[in-house]
Amino acid sequence: MSPSHQWYGVIPGWVFYHALIVVALALLVHRVTYLLRIMLKSKAAARWDHVPARLRAVLVFVLGQLRLLRGDFWPGLMHATIFWGFLILTLGTLEFFGKGFTERFSLPFLSDTPAYLVLQDVFSLLVIAAVAYAAFRRLVTKPKRLTLSPEGLVILLLIFGLMVTDLAADATRIILAPVATDRWSFAGSALAGLLAGLPGGPVQTLFHLSWWIHAAILLGFLVWLPYSKHLHIMAAPFNVFFAPLTPKGQFPSADLEHAETFGVGALSEFTWKDLFDLYNCTECGRCTSGCPATVSGKQLDPKMLILDLQEHLLESGPRLLGKGGNGRAEKAVVGEVITDNVLWACTTCRWCVDACPVFIEHVPKIVDMRRWLVLTESRFPAELQPTFRNLENNGNPWQMAWQTRADWAKDLGVKVMSDVSQAEYLYWVGCYGSFDERNKKVARALVKLLQAAGVDFAILGNEEKCIGEPARRIGHEYLLVHHTELLDELVRSGRLRVARAGEGRVTYHDPCYLGRYNDIYEPPRRALRSVCRGELVEMHQCKSKGFCCGGGGGRVWMEENEGRRVNQIRVEHAMEVNPDVLASACPFCLTMFEDGVKGKGVADKIKTRDIAEIVADSLK
Repeated sequence: MSPSHQWYGVIPGWVFYHALIVVALALLVHRVTYLLRIMLKSKAAARWDHVPARLRAVLVFVLGQLRLLRGDFWPGLMHATIFWGFLILTLGTLEFFGKGFTERFSLPFLSDTPAYLVLQDVFSLLVIAAVAYAAFRRLVTKPKRLTLSPEGLVILLLIFGLMVTDLAADATRIILAPVATDRWSFAGSALAGLLAGLPGGPVQTLFHLSWWIHAAILLGFLVWLPYSKHLHIMAAPFNVFFAPLTPKGQFPSADLEHAETFGVGALSEFTWKDLFDLYNCTECGRCTSGCPATVSGKQLDPKMLILDLQEHLLESGPRLLGKGGNGRAEKAVVGEVITDNVLWACTTCRWCVDACPVFIEHVPKIVDMRRWLVLTESRFPAELQPTFRNLENNGNPWQMAWQTRADWAKDLGVKVMSDVSQAEYLYWVGCYGSFDERNKKVARALVKLLQAAGVDFAILGNEEKCIGEPARRIGHEYLLVHHTELLDELVRSGRLRVARAGEGRVTYHDPCYLGRYNDIYEPPRRALRSVCRGELVEMHQCKSKGFCCGGGGGRVWMEENEGRRVNQIRVEHAMEVNPDVLASACPFCLTMFEDGVKGKGVADKIKTRDIAEIVADSLK
């Protein structure tokens, strides 16, 4: 609002007003300081590198609200509108407070300029509409991912109150002390026209009420903010700035030689960024909406995982600062605050991380707590014991002798790297391609394609160990060319001559580690389009919104004793588009889908195939 000095002196209680500001700011600083102090009782994390890139992220994802708009569009637009409105109206708030100290206060190039006055009224109305839509969603449509809480409704009511009192104060000021620029405040002028018939006394009273209610809401909001879930309004820009710039699959490795404990079993063993994440949860539930564990009825709910850790952090604040607890024994982070079943339900598909509008990192926290369970507590599902033992003894998850690792290729004339010393490509076959009968067919199909294209390649043979993922974890990006990328390149360059085959109607499943971790979506589809005579149809949840097969995060070796089977849910997604072939590009996915189509009783209708097999069938 832009009041004129002609009437500003009629506002009573300036001393009280100044005192309110001082008290509100003092309470805000006290709370924020407390939160920072308990957050810093943790491990260091280097997040000050590549500042220009971090600032670009803030511009795109905070000011631009890209993740919100790219996700669930209409709710995202609603939130973005409220956010943008706050940015515009915050400038008016600065003027509001400034004029409380001196009537001559003004914002350079903004105060009383036509463009800004119009924007103020436009966003006042848009924010009111957005708040109404938000209330409708919470009270009427009630999406499952939202937590209906009184606090959320109070916040909406406060935002609505700010907009209404701002417009009312503008309208009554226009009546009491009109100025030439009032014509640009179109909403305030329209409301002033409706109130113009009132006597001067009631108008002045309405102005005083609007002004003081607006001030009280503003200052109350300022004090309450760091105590509420809307702390993210203050914290989110910093969380986006400090988001990791390392490759998505790169988690810090454990120091197995020198560390006394491994992973995270206490709050102090998280990094400060992990704890800062906990202040940022908006409770929007986007992380939950596409989580395969949540959708299939497991105990894991990514939103509640963060909120449970947040509650524990705030409860443990005095203890972390050395001021003693509340007389009760401290809960164990792993086992009590976050139960074992919650951690083992995660497929590490990264849906939660990519969906979060404030860049909370759920998966690294889960992996760190799993490390605590396995390496420090030796506590893990019984079915993983043979897997761990076989990895240690045989270099693969099964009881297969490592000397037989290359037997699948004996009759194919494949070169071994130790014999040739160098080649254009090193084909990392992996455990599934080397030992699993179904995936051996995929490996043989890929070899057939590479030989047909005249590609100079070799395998490690018996020197290969489980698994290729460590190269990704330490950030050596140039070692991970996926076979679908290579096939796409070979077809497009003409080195691989293929003809369209009659596969019928094909749908493709995006593997999580190829898609969300590596952002590879188009090469597999191009490879399929180059050879499929039939239609390539997309499942509703595809590409960056794809649903996990259920095999990631070690789940391929674990039983699903809780809720529904994730792989069968994904097969149901495929059944909705009525395909003849469910194509994949990952041995875990292929294994899960082989089981999934049998479980759903559609193995006679839907073939599960790797892209390499489909392309191999189309060789001229």
